[in-house]
Amino acid sequence: MIDVCGKVRQFDVAWESIDMMRVIVIDEGITPNSITYNNLMRVHVNAGRTEKVLQVYNQMKRLNWITPNSITYNNLMRVHVNAGRTEKVLQVYNQMKRLNCEPDLITYNFLIETHCKDENRDDAVKVLNSMIKKGCEPNANTFNPIFREIFKARDVNAAHRLFGRMKALKCQPNTLKEEMDENEVELNVNSYRILIGMYCALGHWNNAYKFFREMIEDKCLKPSNGDYDMVLGQLRKAGQIKKHEELVEKMERRFVTEVQFQWAGVQGFSERFSEKGSRGSVNGMFGFRVVFQ
Repeated sequence: MIDVCGKVRQFDVAWESIDMMRVIVIDEGITPNSITYNNLMRVHVNAGRTEKVLQVYNQMKRLNWITPNSITYNNLMRVHVNAGRTEKVLQVYNQMKRLNCEPDLITYNFLIETHCKDENRDDAVKVLNSMIKKGCEPNANTFNPIFREIFKARDVNAAHRLFGRMKALKCQPNTLKEEMDENEVELNVNSYRILIGMYCALGHWNNAYKFFREMIEDKCLKPSNGDYDMVLGQLRKAGQIKKHEELVEKMERRFVTEVQFQWAGVQGFSERFSEKGSRGSVNGMFGFRVVFQ
């Protein structure tokens, strides 16, 4: 009932439901519990009603038969994460530790997201190390904020190290690109190289192929020979012969067009020099410009 009231934004009715439960607790044995209050907190969190979230929490604490749990504190943390209040997020986490309330995956993900919003990648990685050490298995949402910070810093080595940890933990980076788009993280050559490398390593030929095409068609970025060979290898392995041939043809067209354009520029440049000098200049420039890197 509380969920329904929240969806139709009848918050007063939700409160009345809990008040009614407390009134008839003796006669009917209906007692509001942590689930009841956690649901009400979640309703207010989703509506962005921070003061009401705190009001529900304070009322919950006054009831000696209810013990707040990780869901309770995650609701509190989410309010502060959304508002960018790092200090408050950490206060809630410290309160959990004082009360011996074990953090869960959502708790750790909120902590990591908070540190990354502050561009504090080192502390985010410390949280990641801590949760793994305590046996809490991370998911893609755990890694994504850290990857966003790494991409912004253009730290290719750090990205490969983090991907290595993801792979070792058998965690799939299924939402990484979507989250980067939502957070308006601009991808460059290195970013695409990391994404393509990750999906090739996981054997996800479709994602590797999609990002390779996006890289050259939408972003007009120039891939390396290694990226190109990696994607072609995945397509062959998956039996995607048609896509393999299409990609080879597409890259050949781009390569020939670029060479023709550069050769025309070289010819114009060479006319300014003597026959002997121009031949050396043309050979030198042509040899340098046509190599596909």
